[in-house]
Amino acid sequence: MDIKSDYFTKDNFPLPSGQISPKEASLFSAATLIVSVATLILIGAINSSAAGVLLIDLLIGYFYSAPKVRLKRYPVIKATILIMHTAILPLIVGLTLANKSITDYLTVVFPVYVMGLAVHTVQDIGDVVGDVIVGDKTFPSMMGIKNSVSLIVLLFMLAAVFTWLVIDVNYKVLTMFLFFIQIVISMLLFIRINLWKIVYWSTALIAFAILVFLLVK
Repeated sequence: MDIKSDYFTKDNFPLPSGQISPKEASLFSAATLIVSVATLILIGAINSSAAGVLLIDLLIGYFYSAPKVRLKRYPVIKATILIMHTAILPLIVGLTLANKSITDYLTVVFPVYVMGLAVHTVQDIGDVVGDVIVGDKTFPSMMGIKNSVSLIVLLFMLAAVFTWLVIDVNYKVLTMFLFFIQIVISMLLFIRINLWKIVYWSTALIAFAILVFLLVK
Protein backbone atom coordinates (compact mmCIF):
# COMPACT_ATOMS: atom_id res chain seq x y z
CA MET A 1 0.00 0.00 0.00
CA ASP A 2 2.97 2.34 0.61
CA ILE A 3 5.11 1.13 -2.27
CA LYS A 4 4.86 4.44 -4.17
CA SER A 5 6.35 6.52 -1.36
CA ASP A 6 8.82 3.77 -0.41
CA TYR A 7 10.44 4.04 -3.84
CA PHE A 8 11.84 7.39 -2.72
CA THR A 9 12.88 6.74 0.89
CA LYS A 10 13.05 2.94 1.35
CA ASP A 11 14.21 1.64 -2.00
CA ASN A 12 16.07 -1.22 -0.27
CA PHE A 13 12.82 -2.64 1.13
CA PRO A 14 11.57 -5.91 -0.47
CA LEU A 15 8.75 -4.37 -2.56
CA PRO A 16 10.45 -1.23 -3.91
CA SER A 17 13.64 -3.16 -4.63
CA GLY A 18 11.74 -5.87 -6.49
CA GLN A 19 12.83 -8.69 -4.18
CA ILE A 20 9.18 -9.72 -3.87
CA SER A 21 6.20 -8.92 -6.06
CA PRO A 22 2.98 -7.15 -4.99
CA LYS A 23 1.16 -10.48 -5.46
CA GLU A 24 3.57 -12.26 -3.11
CA ALA A 25 3.19 -9.46 -0.58
CA SER A 26 -0.61 -9.77 -0.81
CA LEU A 27 -0.43 -13.52 -0.18
CA PHE A 28 1.81 -12.95 2.85
CA SER A 29 -0.60 -10.32 4.19
CA ALA A 30 -3.53 -12.70 3.71
CA ALA A 31 -1.65 -15.42 5.60
CA THR A 32 -0.85 -13.13 8.52
CA LEU A 33 -4.48 -11.99 8.58
CA ILE A 34 -5.64 -15.60 8.88
CA VAL A 35 -3.18 -16.19 11.75
CA SER A 36 -4.37 -12.97 13.43
CA VAL A 37 -8.04 -13.98 13.20
CA ALA A 38 -7.24 -17.46 14.53
CA THR A 39 -5.37 -15.91 17.46
CA LEU A 40 -8.29 -13.56 18.04
CA ILE A 41 -10.69 -16.50 18.22
CA LEU A 42 -8.47 -18.35 20.70
CA ILE A 43 -8.20 -15.30 22.97
CA GLY A 44 -11.95 -14.75 22.63
CA ALA A 45 -12.50 -18.18 24.15
CA ILE A 46 -10.49 -17.03 27.18
CA ASN A 47 -11.66 -13.43 27.52
CA SER A 48 -14.18 -11.78 25.20
CA SER A 49 -13.24 -8.26 26.33
CA ALA A 50 -9.59 -8.78 25.41
CA ALA A 51 -10.66 -10.22 22.05
CA GLY A 52 -12.83 -7.15 21.42
CA VAL A 53 -9.86 -4.84 22.01
CA LEU A 54 -7.70 -6.97 19.70
CA LEU A 55 -10.38 -6.76 17.00
CA ILE A 56 -10.29 -2.96 17.24
CA ASP A 57 -6.50 -3.12 17.03
CA LEU A 58 -6.71 -5.27 13.91
CA LEU A 59 -9.19 -2.93 12.23
CA ILE A 60 -7.28 0.28 12.87
CA GLY A 61 -4.11 -1.43 11.71
CA TYR A 62 -5.82 -2.14 8.39
CA PHE A 63 -7.40 1.27 7.89
CA TYR A 64 -4.10 2.93 8.75
CA SER A 65 -2.86 2.43 5.19
CA ALA A 66 -5.84 0.91 3.36
CA PRO A 67 -6.48 2.47 -0.07
CA LYS A 68 -8.99 5.33 -0.17
CA VAL A 69 -9.23 5.44 3.65
CA ARG A 70 -5.46 5.70 4.34
CA LEU A 71 -5.63 7.33 7.78
CA LYS A 72 -1.85 7.74 7.79
CA ARG A 73 -2.32 10.81 5.57
CA TYR A 74 -3.11 12.91 8.63
CA PRO A 75 -0.31 13.70 11.13
CA VAL A 76 -1.94 13.45 14.56
CA ILE A 77 -4.29 10.66 13.46
CA LYS A 78 -1.35 8.74 11.98
CA ALA A 79 0.70 8.89 15.18
CA THR A 80 -2.33 8.15 17.36
CA ILE A 81 -3.18 5.01 15.40
CA LEU A 82 0.41 3.77 15.50
CA ILE A 83 0.66 4.34 19.25
CA MET A 84 -2.72 2.71 19.89
CA HIS A 85 -1.82 -0.20 17.62
CA THR A 86 1.65 -0.89 18.98
CA ALA A 87 1.41 0.10 22.65
CA ILE A 88 -1.84 1.20 24.25
CA LEU A 89 -4.27 -1.43 22.94
CA PRO A 90 -1.84 -4.35 23.51
CA LEU A 91 -1.32 -2.97 27.03
CA ILE A 92 -5.08 -2.98 27.63
CA VAL A 93 -5.28 -6.55 26.36
CA GLY A 94 -2.47 -7.62 28.69
CA LEU A 95 -4.06 -5.95 31.71
CA THR A 96 -7.42 -7.49 30.86
CA LEU A 97 -6.00 -10.99 30.56
CA ALA A 98 -4.11 -10.48 33.83
CA ASN A 99 -7.35 -9.39 35.54
CA LYS A 100 -5.84 -6.04 36.52
CA SER A 101 -7.77 -2.79 36.76
CA ILE A 102 -7.17 -0.59 33.72
CA THR A 103 -8.06 2.53 35.72
CA ASP A 104 -4.98 2.00 37.89
CA TYR A 105 -2.80 2.62 34.84
CA LEU A 106 -4.64 5.50 33.15
CA THR A 107 -1.95 8.05 34.06
CA VAL A 108 0.57 5.97 32.12
CA VAL A 109 -1.30 6.60 28.86
CA PHE A 110 -0.33 10.28 28.55
CA PRO A 111 3.47 9.95 28.69
CA VAL A 112 3.32 6.83 26.51
CA TYR A 113 1.25 8.70 23.92
CA VAL A 114 3.51 11.77 23.99
CA MET A 115 6.67 9.66 23.68
CA GLY A 116 5.08 7.72 20.83
CA LEU A 117 4.18 10.94 19.05
CA ALA A 118 7.80 12.07 19.34
CA VAL A 119 9.27 8.75 18.21
CA HIS A 120 7.02 8.53 15.15
CA THR A 121 7.83 12.12 14.24
CA VAL A 122 11.49 11.06 14.14
CA GLN A 123 10.49 8.26 11.77
CA ASP A 124 8.59 10.75 9.61
CA ILE A 125 11.78 12.76 9.14
CA GLY A 126 13.25 9.82 7.25
CA ASP A 127 10.10 9.48 5.12
CA VAL A 128 9.58 13.19 4.39
CA VAL A 129 10.56 13.05 0.70
CA GLY A 130 8.15 10.24 -0.11
CA ASP A 131 5.39 11.73 2.05
CA VAL A 132 5.59 15.07 0.23
CA ILE A 133 5.43 13.37 -3.17
CA VAL A 134 2.37 11.21 -2.36
CA GLY A 135 0.68 13.97 -0.34
CA ASP A 136 0.80 12.40 3.12
CA LYS A 137 0.79 15.11 5.78
CA THR A 138 3.31 14.72 8.60
CA PHE A 139 4.87 17.20 10.99
CA PRO A 140 8.17 17.27 9.05
CA SER A 141 6.40 17.77 5.72
CA MET A 142 4.24 20.60 7.11
CA MET A 143 6.49 22.28 9.69
CA GLY A 144 9.89 21.60 8.22
CA ILE A 145 12.57 19.35 9.67
CA LYS A 146 14.17 21.84 12.10
CA ASN A 147 10.84 22.77 13.67
CA SER A 148 9.93 19.08 13.87
CA VAL A 149 13.15 18.33 15.77
CA SER A 150 12.27 21.07 18.26
CA LEU A 151 8.82 19.51 18.63
CA ILE A 152 10.35 16.09 19.24
CA VAL A 153 12.58 17.39 22.04
CA LEU A 154 9.69 19.29 23.63
CA LEU A 155 7.45 16.21 23.54
CA PHE A 156 10.04 14.07 25.31
CA MET A 157 10.47 16.84 27.90
CA LEU A 158 6.70 17.05 28.40
CA ALA A 159 6.48 13.29 28.98
CA ALA A 160 9.31 13.49 31.51
CA VAL A 161 7.81 16.42 33.44
CA PHE A 162 4.37 14.77 33.55
CA THR A 163 5.88 11.52 34.81
CA TRP A 164 7.86 13.33 37.52
CA LEU A 165 4.89 15.36 38.77
CA VAL A 166 1.95 12.99 38.36
CA ILE A 167 2.97 9.32 38.29
CA ASP A 168 4.11 7.42 41.36
CA VAL A 169 7.03 5.48 39.86
CA ASN A 170 8.94 2.98 41.99
CA TYR A 171 12.19 3.64 40.15
CA LYS A 172 11.69 7.35 39.57
CA VAL A 173 15.37 8.36 39.46
CA LEU A 174 16.20 5.64 36.94
CA THR A 175 13.13 6.51 34.89
CA MET A 176 14.12 10.19 34.81
CA PHE A 177 17.63 9.20 33.77
CA LEU A 178 16.16 7.28 30.83
CA PHE A 179 14.11 10.33 29.88
CA PHE A 180 17.28 12.44 30.04
CA ILE A 181 19.12 10.03 27.72
CA GLN A 182 16.13 10.04 25.37
CA ILE A 183 16.13 13.84 25.21
CA VAL A 184 19.89 14.05 24.65
CA ILE A 185 19.74 11.48 21.84
CA SER A 186 16.89 13.32 20.12
CA MET A 187 18.91 16.55 20.24
CA LEU A 188 21.52 14.88 18.00
CA LEU A 189 19.13 15.67 15.16
CA PHE A 190 19.99 19.36 15.57
CA ILE A 191 23.55 18.46 14.60
CA ARG A 192 23.08 15.75 11.97
CA ILE A 193 19.65 15.00 10.58
CA ASN A 194 20.92 11.87 8.78
CA LEU A 195 21.19 10.21 12.19
CA TRP A 196 17.40 9.96 12.29
CA LYS A 197 17.37 6.16 11.99
CA ILE A 198 19.71 5.72 14.97
CA VAL A 199 17.71 8.29 16.94
CA TYR A 200 14.47 6.56 16.01
CA TRP A 201 15.48 3.09 17.18
CA SER A 202 17.27 4.40 20.28
CA THR A 203 14.40 6.57 21.49
CA ALA A 204 11.88 3.82 20.70
CA LEU A 205 13.78 1.27 22.79
CA ILE A 206 14.16 3.75 25.64
CA ALA A 207 10.44 4.52 25.46
CA PHE A 208 9.73 0.80 25.83
CA ALA A 209 12.03 0.61 28.86
CA ILE A 210 10.31 3.63 30.41
CA LEU A 211 6.93 1.98 29.84
CA VAL A 212 8.12 -1.10 31.74
CA PHE A 213 9.14 1.04 34.71
CA LEU A 214 5.84 2.93 34.61
CA LEU A 215 3.93 -0.34 34.80
CA VAL A 216 5.85 -1.71 37.78
CA LYS A 217 3.60 -1.45 40.82
